[in-house]
Amino acid sequence: MAPLDSADEALRSMCRVVAKLLHPDSEKSEELQVEFSQKVLSESSDERSTGCSESSESHEQTEQTPLAAPPKPAEPGGNIDLHQSPTTSHVATDTAEAPRPRPPGPVPQNSPGLSAWAKEEAVRYFREKLALDDKWSTTWSQARSELCVAHFRKVLDAWYPGKKDFWKQCQDFCKEWAGWQSGPPRCRPLSAGRLNNYLTHLHRGSTHRVEEIIPTPEILAAVQRYGIRVSDIRLTSQSIFDICKDWTGQDWRGGHAADPCPWPVPRAFDGLKCSWQLLATPYGHNRVYLNPPWSQLDCWLEKAAVEYSMGLEILMVVPRWSEDSCISILTTVQKSLRIAAPLRIKTRRLWDAEFTHPTSGSNMAPLDVTLIWML
Repeated sequence: MAPLDSADEALRSMCRVVAKLLHPDSEKSEELQVEFSQKVLSESSDERSTGCSESSESHEQTEQTPLAAPPKPAEPGGNIDLHQSPTTSHVATDTAEAPRPRPPGPVPQNSPGLSAWAKEEAVRYFREKLALDDKWSTTWSQARSELCVAHFRKVLDAWYPGKKDFWKQCQDFCKEWAGWQSGPPRCRPLSAGRLNNYLTHLHRGSTHRVEEIIPTPEILAAVQRYGIRVSDIRLTSQSIFDICKDWTGQDWRGGHAADPCPWPVPRAFDGLKCSWQLLATPYGHNRVYLNPPWSQLDCWLEKAAVEYSMGLEILMVVPRWSEDSCISILTTVQKSLRIAAPLRIKTRRLWDAEFTHPTSGSNMAPLDVTLIWML
């Protein structure tokens, strides 16, 4: 009889806990606990009075019968539904958890990643440029090298355009294989930004955009005419113009600001030889937006400093890694012109800025840039 008494006491304790959780601030919590305990104990005593055979049959029926839908949870301050059996209450407690919300953002499984040939090209580049030579030539070192390549393949499999946590995957990869935490390094550290740009270029090629891979005659003519690179011809997207407007409070699009580097380039036009003030005069303002070819930044920065000294307001976009050198060139030219007025500039960094392809009009690989506002 003692085991039954201890079981009854355990049921009473459980009922008190359940009643207290459902009604923590209710004045009738003690009465509800007693009433709930009596109901549960009476039902449990009825179940214990049945024979072992009936218990086994009911157990088999319970396994074959699907669980009923969980009851509606009681509202705060309401009465406990005492007509529910202990088994039903236990099921409702386990299934009453709210479903986990889906994380925002794109789902990797539904996003197009790299094609097979693009992955193999990335692996080939990794072996030739990033993987370190095996100095020991032991079985263990060779196994680590193969594991490093296999881990890099997993990084490629999980990549897709616009992946937000790609930098974290590169960081984890470097901790494992670049000698940051475990063992001797098997590769050079990965730069998440540069690797993302490289994979984006491969992804663009895998979508069979021939007009983006093979330069058009117009692009080749501009490259030969001005001595620039094909990669220098990139158009500012609307997203960058929106950021510039929010930052400066002014519109820098065509028709609102002069552009000494237009596309397509008019015949016999050279932005380095013409006056930017004359370009801005027809629009009735003194603003210039400059997206120069990055392979010839020095000459364009010197030209911008000269035009700024004549009273123009200039906003230019330059690569992030050349921010310090660009500001140094502008300051040096300003001092060489012996202008008493100080150089007033503001800068803003943009990560993964989008540019538009001049032929297809699609977004190119994202780049880290700096906006330099000469005001």
